[in-house]
Amino acid sequence: MPQKLILTGDVNLMNVDDPAVPFRRVAAEFKSTDVVFSNMECCLYVPPAGHAVENEGFFAEAQAAEALKIAGIQAVGIANNVNYGEAAILASTKRLDEIGVPHTGAGANRDAARAPVIIS
Repeated sequence: MPQKLILTGDVNLMNVDDPAVPFRRVAAEFKSTDVVFSNMECCLYVPPAGHAVENEGFFAEAQAAEALKIAGIQAVGIANNVNYGEAAILASTKRLDEIGVPHTGAGANRDAARAPVIIS
């Protein structure tokens, strides 16, 4: 049986105060699809004041991750966020796990980072 897959480009949740807003216009389409996989272009992490420039990046508040669930995004790739530092990656994977959004591409160790996302 044919299935419908949507792959989205960069999803950046920086400055999202209301998780219902970012995907409002596409949520119905996403929810009518078998699988939606997005490239996560931010970390779910608030860096401490005065963080180092070498760890500069796109950071979003943890509650912004709810936008993924509201939209019907079923999995995310986070491989492009690895240069934002270990704390940012671990905070992101923890939050994604909390809300039940599978992820691939980064993790606490090499095996976790390389683990595939399987959606059945």
